[in-house]
Amino acid sequence: MVQSKEVMERNIHAYDEDVKWKLPEPGALMSAKAYRDKKALPLVEKLKEVVKNLTIKCVQLAEQSKKLTAKLDGQQKQISRLTDGL
Repeated sequence: MVQSKEVMERNIHAYDEDVKWKLPEPGALMSAKAYRDKKALPLVEKLKEVVKNLTIKCVQLAEQSKKLTAKLDGQQKQISRLTDGL
């Protein structure tokens, strides 16, 4: 668990500091349209992909949590039945 926290913190720093997540300065004599097409839109597409993947992972974790909660409830009922019989 501690290791995954460290990995997550490293990833967060990458979004803040890594060049691939920053919008670069426009080049000399670069038009707004060229800047949008060559610099801004690719970054936006990368960000959309990251958000999509995080959303999918969040849904998967929510489903896993529901399944584990249901399993835990079943185990607790079974334990109660066994201990009530004593």
